[in-house]
Amino acid sequence: MLTRLIIAALIALCPPSRMRSRSRASTRGKTVNVIIGYPPAGANDLYARLVTRHIGKHIPGHPTGVPRNMPGGGSLLAANHIFNVAPKDGTTLGLIVPTRRWRKSSAPPT
Repeated sequence: MLTRLIIAALIALCPPSRMRSRSRASTRGKTVNVIIGYPPAGANDLYARLVTRHIGKHIPGHPTGVPRNMPGGGSLLAANHIFNVAPKDGTTLGLIVPTRRWRKSSAPPT
C-alpha cells in the first residue's frame, strides 16, 4: 500500500519529458505582446515594461516580450483590443484598470 502511494507521488511529481518539450516548442521564437492601457512614462507603464523585460525568462521557450501602449477610455481601448482583436493563443497579455461606470460613481449618495 505504501509502495503504491510512493510510486503515485513520484509519477505525479515527474511529468514526462514529452510534455515539457511541447510547451517549450509552442512559445519558442514567438513574441509576447503586453498591451498597456496607460500613456507612456507613468508608474503603470514603467511597471508593465519591467515585467515585459523579464517575463520571457520565466516562460518555457523564452519568447520575446514587446510592450505596446494603448491609452484611452480608462483602459477600455486596450481591453477591447485584447478581447476582440488579439490572438487567443496566450501570446497577448494586458495591464488594464478596472473602472466603474462614471454615472454610478458620480451620482449623489442616497
